[in-house]
Amino acid sequence: MSVADNRAPVSEDGVLSPLLLKSTKIVSTLGPSSDNETIIKQLIEHGVDVFRLNFSHGTQTEKAETIKLIRSVSSSLHRHVAIMADLQGPKHRLGELENHQSITLKNEQTIKFVSGELQPIGNSAAISTGTSHAHLLIKYLSVGHRVLINDGAVVLKVEQRLSEKELLCRVIVGGIVGERKGVNVPDLQVPTDALTDKDEEDAIFALGKDVEYIALSFVQKADDVIKLRNLLQKKLPSTNQQLPKIIAKIEKQQAIDVIDDIIAVVDGIMVARGDLGVECSFEKVPTFQKMLINKCNLAGKPVITATQMLESMINNPFPTRAEASDVANAVYDHTDAVMLSGETASGKYPVETVEAMRAIVVEAETNIHNDEVKSPQRLDYAIVKSAVAAATYGVHAAALILVCVSYDLGLYISKLRPPCPIIIVTFTSKLAQFLELNYGVHTIVLNHNLDKETTTDNLLITIEKEIENRKWLKKGDNFVFCCGEAGLPGLRNTLQLGKLGDLHVTHKERVDWKTLMERALIKERRKYYKALSRLLL
Repeated sequence: MSVADNRAPVSEDGVLSPLLLKSTKIVSTLGPSSDNETIIKQLIEHGVDVFRLNFSHGTQTEKAETIKLIRSVSSSLHRHVAIMADLQGPKHRLGELENHQSITLKNEQTIKFVSGELQPIGNSAAISTGTSHAHLLIKYLSVGHRVLINDGAVVLKVEQRLSEKELLCRVIVGGIVGERKGVNVPDLQVPTDALTDKDEEDAIFALGKDVEYIALSFVQKADDVIKLRNLLQKKLPSTNQQLPKIIAKIEKQQAIDVIDDIIAVVDGIMVARGDLGVECSFEKVPTFQKMLINKCNLAGKPVITATQMLESMINNPFPTRAEASDVANAVYDHTDAVMLSGETASGKYPVETVEAMRAIVVEAETNIHNDEVKSPQRLDYAIVKSAVAAATYGVHAAALILVCVSYDLGLYISKLRPPCPIIIVTFTSKLAQFLELNYGVHTIVLNHNLDKETTTDNLLITIEKEIENRKWLKKGDNFVFCCGEAGLPGLRNTLQLGKLGDLHVTHKERVDWKTLMERALIKERRKYYKALSRLLL
């Protein structure tokens, strides 16, 4: 069944709430072009669900101000926008060059690649490493290993080891080499942890600011994720605070080789196509993207597709047709979220970029067939699966409403991909923010506990009022309501079908489908027993 077949109906003015039009989430990176109150407000209004803070740039003081601003603006808009702290990870860069002049390397020429500890300044005869992590590369690279410079624009191959800190390389792909350019070594499992000293400091800072997600760069193995989680657990400021969800950035072949182990221990992944394309070659990226998204869906973990999605909009007000297709194909692959990097961080058109991405996503979602998505199987969530089935094949629901106090339950219903918006009602803003990354989820936070609701009907009336206030649905719209383990005794593990506004009329006036079915069943039973009595007589 296509999403379009069950799309929530338009409101009386012919317009569906923009929030409910979009199920795929948008992650936007903040930077010089967008790190101010006006732009942040516009980005949220145009569909941003998660803001990414890149810890490769800026100071912790600057990040603290940005976090405070995001919280303030999202609160004023009554949105539960989440924040992702993206750690820098180990950086491998060249050192400086003589007179700060770039050099030109020609195919088949040889050049030395030396540790910056031995030779800090490079020249036309020898280029040097410029970071502590890069110095280690010289020690562990072997003959035959490739060295990619400036995102693969220049390629060297190690021909001979001259000393512990010197290598002789042959130029395979020539070009211009500037100082401080990035270095990739796709054939080597880098003998450094994904979590550097700077990353540890930034992770502890992010934990103190109670961000919802921390993205770990250059993950190579499951232990990288476990080390970060152990650090966060050890430094958790309060037992009442929840750990941020860890997102593993998949950008190395070594991570692809053990991806099942990584997915098993991480909370979600990011398909970081930039470095992945350099490390693994660009032609493999589409295959890896589909594989990673599928594995996350099967495991019930959120997945973000990132890098260069609308790259041309850094300088242009409209995307290319190829970029539009790229975003749409990520949606067709069933990604949970799509991410913008330089487009919103340093581009000329950050708001227009988000607007374009939302338009592409909404159009693509009208052609998704939900029966293609294989969901994780959870026997304890049978009531939620029944609710999705009812929304899909039963009443053509405008929304599926779930009372939820568990992140796992919210993630599970998202992975089931119902063909209508998911409205999750919870009682803490933190849970609402955790769920912002998940496909199709929109949240309502009630500022009181379930125990204060004396009846199930009272709770449902409160929820209906919240939905009406947001103009997400209109009176008379069909909905499916369910609740898992949490709730009033009469609400726990329940499934109800209804129309918005029915609970506002008196009990005497309320005759719903369930009552009619029960009356019909009783009538049929009476006929059966009457006929049976005649036979016995």
